[in-house]
Amino acid sequence: MNSNSSELSATKKIYALLVGIDQYAPDSEVPTLKGCQNDIKAIEAYLTEQIKGAWELFEPRVLTNEQATRQGIIDGFQQYLCQAGSDDIALFYYSGHGGQQKTPEELLHLDPDNLNETLVCYDSRSPGGYDLADKELKYLLAKVAEKEPRVIVIFDCCHAGAGTRNIDPSVLGTRLAPEDSRDRPLSSFIFAQDEKFKNLLLTSSKVDKKKTGLDLPTGKHILLAACRDYQYSKEYKGDDGEPRGVFSYSLLQTLQQTNGSLSYSDLARNVEALVKGKVQDQDPQLEATNPEDLKESFLGDAIPERPFYFTLTYNTKPKEKGN
Repeated sequence: MNSNSSELSATKKIYALLVGIDQYAPDSEVPTLKGCQNDIKAIEAYLTEQIKGAWELFEPRVLTNEQATRQGIIDGFQQYLCQAGSDDIALFYYSGHGGQQKTPEELLHLDPDNLNETLVCYDSRSPGGYDLADKELKYLLAKVAEKEPRVIVIFDCCHAGAGTRNIDPSVLGTRLAPEDSRDRPLSSFIFAQDEKFKNLLLTSSKVDKKKTGLDLPTGKHILLAACRDYQYSKEYKGDDGEPRGVFSYSLLQTLQQTNGSLSYSDLARNVEALVKGKVQDQDPQLEATNPEDLKESFLGDAIPERPFYFTLTYNTKPKEKGN
């Protein structure tokens, strides 16, 4: 009995918040996507099949379409991912539209281009709704990181401004919503209700809106993103004929071939090679608050090792798939 109890207490958990949005609220006028739910089904299946040994995939929270409201995603962070402890992994995977919106005056010191980069939630663009801004994500990730789990963030979306690149019509589509040009009040940001920041914001904004002095904490994490901030995240038909995000498809292809037994740096290089073999002008991005973490294996030791592997990279430009 004691032995079994010891084994249970030693189990390390992976908390996975998986969000995929193809259909947005009818009154939001956000373009429909095709492959986001497929991306999420694929990563959930991979995690379910591959997590072994001392690790447990702890009741993954999957939010698709109308489930993926702004509040639903925030609750996913605060009520679910924040349970992760020091021996655990907290994974946030988002597949859907990215966007941009005007930065409030009080936060301009945090934004050189005066634009928030955002995730477009199901109800973000409905009357009275707002996207989940990069500063809010930073705040939420810092909350998740407080108990010191390993935090991994994966985005298959884009934040580039409209018109920065020509869209090749042979590609199924891109994951970029129109820019939200509305003025957004500071009070609509989730951290504005946090007592730690509330007094600072109220006091300093009375003196000068542009000098709040707000400095959001940065939680330790690793970020894998589908493209650079000036590019589009593209959708195309996978080998099975189903629509997918090119990045998500390439990521899963790499993980399945290597069983995840490669470092984050190697994972990013492999995925980039596959993406470039499928479409043009899309370069996946890898970042870490601590660069040394990029030497770690994907999901640590949660995925069993496989034999040695290598990747070939083709430098010729691909012919992008059509419908």
